[in-house]
Amino acid sequence: MVRFAGPPGLPLPALACLPGAVTAREERAGSYALKGGDPDELLIEVALWSRGHGVRVTALRVERATLEDVFLQLTGDASLEGQVL
Repeated sequence: MVRFAGPPGLPLPALACLPGAVTAREERAGSYALKGGDPDELLIEVALWSRGHGVRVTALRVERATLEDVFLQLTGDASLEGQVL
């Protein structure tokens, strides 16, 4: 996952169409999360897109999935999210 901060209201459909992106969401005003395949490549795409569109990004980082994230994704069991097992 790639997270970045920028101006609020960026076009989520355009971000979701970046190469390597699967989903894009604005978690709160100006705070974005993009999920995709290779997060390192997606980080590069976000940087290139923002530069090409004159968007000032104030923070940009890659987050790796934890084993718990992978388990929840594979099982689809969100009811376990946040619980200590």
